[in-house]
Amino acid sequence: MRSGLVSGVIALVIGATVACAPPAAAPTTQPGAGGTGPAASKTLDMAVRYEVNDLLPKRTGGAAATYSKRAFNAMLALVDSQATARPYLAESLPQLNQDTWQVTPDGHMTTTYTLRPNLTWQDGKPLTADDFVFAYQVYSEKAMGGTFISSPQDQIEEITGKDARTLVIRWKALYPQAGTLAWQALDPLPRHILESSFATVQQDATNLEKFLALPFWTTEYIGAGPFKLNKWEPGTSLDGSAFDGHALGRPKIDHVVIHFIPDENTVLTNVLSGAIQLAGDTSI
Repeated sequence: MRSGLVSGVIALVIGATVACAPPAAAPTTQPGAGGTGPAASKTLDMAVRYEVNDLLPKRTGGAAATYSKRAFNAMLALVDSQATARPYLAESLPQLNQDTWQVTPDGHMTTTYTLRPNLTWQDGKPLTADDFVFAYQVYSEKAMGGTFISSPQDQIEEITGKDARTLVIRWKALYPQAGTLAWQALDPLPRHILESSFATVQQDATNLEKFLALPFWTTEYIGAGPFKLNKWEPGTSLDGSAFDGHALGRPKIDHVVIHFIPDENTVLTNVLSGAIQLAGDTSI
């Protein structure tokens, strides 16, 4: 629950309006010259202790990555700062003992998620129920081994897309979190980008390393989160711009820079100077 709670806090920070003062300079840049003209772009500078290996929340290994990955990803549900599950990519969440969440006499369950209308990936392609079906296929592929966090797909019997907006999940047994699939649960994957490469893994498991080394997972990442990756400077930072098609609306912050700063004294100095506005993932 803690990671979901942190995700909710990050969402509130990302969605909040930045104060009226001009944005602080990033640690490695100087403020621009003053003057009249269009309103300044709102930038959030964040600090994390470690650089991530990739940008998909479901992938295992690497350093703590809640802050780095959250900015670029969206899930079916979001656990807010009050520990309450809210719809995110889903239009509404399944409700127990209603049509959307049914328990059968044999101990199985079925949950139905309806996606928000007109969802898109950050490359403009439609995001549909089929992208969740595809993600389940990838996460469940035996050749993947321990590549992805095993829950909840290890509890799922079948996922189908009833139509472009309707996702039906049949569960092997009772699973209390079936109606709140949030952070690191069933993150969608863009079938239109990954399908052909994934097919080679299904045909021959020796292609797994090549599949996991695709630039999609890192420098060419395409998600559905509030920010779209502009640039990944290895050893330095992640740079993202507000995604106009974000499910909860365009972020009020235009630009985010996530700095990798391993020394906590350097982070603290930047926080005190105003160059860093948010320090996360044990950076202090």
